[in-house]
Amino acid sequence: MKHMLRIAAAAICCSSEFTTTWAFAPPTTTSIRPANLVPRPRHRRRTTSSSSLRNAAIDVSESAPRDVPSFEEWASYGGIQSAEGFRLVSELIDETGYWDVSADTTEFVPASSPVVYVPSEMILSANAAMQEFAGQVDSDVEELLRANGYGSELRQYYLMLKILSEAEKGAESPWFPYLNSLPRYYSNGASMTIFCYSVVPPLVSRLCKDERARLKNLSMGKRGINFLSNDTKGNEELWRWAYQAVYTRGFETNNGSGDYCIAPMADMFNHATEPNVELVYDEYGNCYAQTTQDVPAGSALCMSYGDPT
Repeated sequence: MKHMLRIAAAAICCSSEFTTTWAFAPPTTTSIRPANLVPRPRHRRRTTSSSSLRNAAIDVSESAPRDVPSFEEWASYGGIQSAEGFRLVSELIDETGYWDVSADTTEFVPASSPVVYVPSEMILSANAAMQEFAGQVDSDVEELLRANGYGSELRQYYLMLKILSEAEKGAESPWFPYLNSLPRYYSNGASMTIFCYSVVPPLVSRLCKDERARLKNLSMGKRGINFLSNDTKGNEELWRWAYQAVYTRGFETNNGSGDYCIAPMADMFNHATEPNVELVYDEYGNCYAQTTQDVPAGSALCMSYGDPT
């Protein structure tokens, strides 16, 4: 998987123009791709030179821009496909100056139609992370999480570690174009200060404090993580960003694998109380986003995050 992702990332870093040639063929023996899905359109533009990208790191400060065009190019080369009319759109968030990126369709999409396909090789998997880091995390760390009541969060914890390990590689990571497209600004409980808790309703304050406590617990035991640098271990802002990525973009799979995954491009759907898209995973771990109802042209494509509100 790393080799495939590196080809996709290298193609973005080193090419000045893009053609219609695939960087590598998507899986053919372990997946069936819907016929009406097409490769993501490639932006014909000059990219940053590979030498400067190799020295780049992911800036997780709130003011850092999101590089969505490079992510779309990476997704296309990696075999992520979408239906005609699918697009990513940006919207300014209130007066904050930050941009939200979401999905909509410029064409009518019938119910039960696939709108995005993400091959398993392009998906961040908690199960895969646990296998990758087996023996590299001291047993004391897992015991501490269980003792503090967070044993059920081990999948999310290892997915956080995966994101951290790739983030510290900067542009050398095959996941760099995706990670560099993620938001940095969040307004949930993990991002709040103690003062914020005092000015919100009591129930909201309690829920936010619970989220803050979860972040704190999942950030403990750093000495027992043998594959991260000391700089990464001590970077609280980076840990908070990795936490936000996992808990705002990851979902349980529904294929019986017990996995918890982040599927790039399929993680761009906003939440809605009346969603028109749902995620489905097949037995091979490939992700399909498909419509649950007819979707008129010009409509936002939304899914449920599990909260009925």
